[in-house]
Formats: sequence, structure tokens, C-alpha cells
Amino acid sequence: MNITSDFVKGYRDMDVPYTLLQNEEKAVGIAVLLPGLGYTTQAPCFTTRRGFT
Repeated sequence: MNITSDFVKGYRDMDVPYTLLQNEEKAVGIAVLLPGLGYTTQAPCFTTRRGFT
């Protein structure tokens, strides 16, 4: 697994951190984690949902 962490410029030139996790094999789907204020993708507090269409 490849892990890349960096920053992009956001609103009012604020640094917005991101972490990209990539498998070395091809994936059949994608997951986008958008944690709320005060949470991180390192230890997120999410509920699981299925069937978004």
C-alpha cells in the first residue's frame, strides 16, 4: 500500500491536509472519507451506509 500525505490550498489560502491511500492492485470501487470537524481519517467516527446510487 502506498500512503501519500500533503496539503492543498483551500479557502483564503488555508492549508488543507489530505492523505491518499493506494493499493498496488486494481480496485473495483472507491471510498471517500470526509470526517467532520474535530475528527481525522486516522481514527474516524463514521456510520456505515450501503447502496448509494
